[in-house]
Amino acid sequence: MKKNLSLLVSLILLIQAPSINADKADTLNAEGQKLIDQGKFAEALEAYKKAIKLKPDFWSPYRNAGWVLEYKLNKPQDALPYYFKAIELNPTEPISFLEIAATYMDLKNWELCAKYYIKAHNIYKNQNKTPMGSWIYTRLADILSDRLNKKNDALKYLIEGSNFFKNEYGIHLALANLYKNMENYTEAQVYYNKAVSICKNQNLIQELPWIYNNTASMYIKLKKYDIAKEYLDKALSINPKYTLSIMAYAWLLFFKGDLGGFGEKSEEFLKIQNSNLVKDNEIGIRTHLAFYYPRIDLSFKNAKRHLEYLIKTYPNHQDRARWEEDIEWYNTKKITLTGSISINKESVENNSFTLLLPINTNYQKHLKYNFDPAPSSYRIFSNYGNTYTTLKYKNIPSTVKYNIDMLLVATALSDKNFFVSDDNYDPNKYLSLGFDSNNSDLKNLVNKIISNERNQLKKAKLIYYWIYNNFKYKVVYYDSINEYIKNKMGDCYGYAKVFVILCRIAGIPARCLYSPIFQNPAKNETTGHLGSHVTSEFYIKGNGWIPVNNTDGLFGITSRVLSLVRYRESHDSIKYMPFNLKDITALYYTKKGSVIVFRGGDFNMSFYDWSKYR
Repeated sequence: MKKNLSLLVSLILLIQAPSINADKADTLNAEGQKLIDQGKFAEALEAYKKAIKLKPDFWSPYRNAGWVLEYKLNKPQDALPYYFKAIELNPTEPISFLEIAATYMDLKNWELCAKYYIKAHNIYKNQNKTPMGSWIYTRLADILSDRLNKKNDALKYLIEGSNFFKNEYGIHLALANLYKNMENYTEAQVYYNKAVSICKNQNLIQELPWIYNNTASMYIKLKKYDIAKEYLDKALSINPKYTLSIMAYAWLLFFKGDLGGFGEKSEEFLKIQNSNLVKDNEIGIRTHLAFYYPRIDLSFKNAKRHLEYLIKTYPNHQDRARWEEDIEWYNTKKITLTGSISINKESVENNSFTLLLPINTNYQKHLKYNFDPAPSSYRIFSNYGNTYTTLKYKNIPSTVKYNIDMLLVATALSDKNFFVSDDNYDPNKYLSLGFDSNNSDLKNLVNKIISNERNQLKKAKLIYYWIYNNFKYKVVYYDSINEYIKNKMGDCYGYAKVFVILCRIAGIPARCLYSPIFQNPAKNETTGHLGSHVTSEFYIKGNGWIPVNNTDGLFGITSRVLSLVRYRESHDSIKYMPFNLKDITALYYTKKGSVIVFRGGDFNMSFYDWSKYR
């Protein structure tokens, strides 16, 4: 009897066990959610695992375990097996498919991400259910359009979603942005207007700046800057501190060519506190400001301020070396120029001869000279803006080596009392054109560039930026200025020649300079390059000769170049420049106390004959 009773109890317990386990699994599954609410994520995961062990065919704890791993423990790859088991056990439940899609998004596997969003979408559609939110459509469309370049597929889903969610502005905004990216601007404007209307009807005024900002970006893209400005003004009238619109306003002004306005609006943007948008964009904006501030205020002060901030704030950034290099060139630099000259003894008279030296100016100051062998005497003088020395010897050597200590002073037009005339020769001599003075095409061009401007300095600036904005840099040589103008291309010498001629037509004395440029050592190299380069300068009464580097877009700024010699004119007795760059080496002393060696290349100045353009 006892034996039979024992078997009966065992049989009853065996029958009840699955039910008991199921109840415990449900309890553990619910316990997991409580632990999540308490922030105990590892414990929640253990509760879900226990539930799975008690009831292996229970799909819910699988999905929940995957969710904890993905979102709370930052282990998206570990979450996938749980999600896949959940959809195996319950293939008609769309949430697990959405979670898999989100996991693949975290893993940047865009193809699989889109695949599982579409599977979830199809489950809703097959069940004739409205998806749980318009975000499913917008997120799927983002993946298809931006990541997989399937814009037409993205458009199909967004149109379908807009029919489900007719009163949600977000999906209409997404449609507008997609149409904008597809360059269907008419439809884009239709959906921007729909989004605005929905927000106004639902009193969602705080959302309007976002829509207006997106609309403005479309018109910036179309270069319809006045319309873009209207939308940005609308956005900022609602929220004056809306960071997206402040940043967009800055770039709008930049694209319009209003660099001063770009600087002001960018500074306003950078002052906004606790903004992720500012944090994400400040490197790009500060880098632009560092480059363009010398154009904006003709000073290095603000440019250096932004570079110093970047170096301090982002010490490990990949561009740190470039920032340090840029700020180095905005400082005064000491260099020693070394070279040698072969002497033709047959041309020597009275045991003395004259050598051409680098120009001695306020922005390139000579400090000390050393000649080997040492002369019995020497004299430094200038002629037609160039610097010379006359060396006297008892016995004329075949070669003279020289060292010249110099300061290169990075300066700008805003620097007080900087530009004074270094040439007592009549600057009006540099107004002659040397070709048919009735060249109407060039005269008409100059009149178009300068319009009604009367200020000589502003005229030169207008000419400078017309060339910089319209010419393409290419190493080509033409026989006339008209060909340079027609083809709108040239190397540094072409840029300089055109600038000089157009300035002269405008009544501004101008001339070319041979100014090799310092090119820092390439990666894994120790020696820099003193590259052949041509700049120019123009004369303004009261300022003197103002140097400009025609190809760098920085009007009225001196930096990175070494002015060796001014080009001669027909009224000077010397036609060609007697410099060979390969004979020159520059030692540059950095602020950190190191020395960079710059060696010249094989380039002879006599290659360029200015006289044939006269």
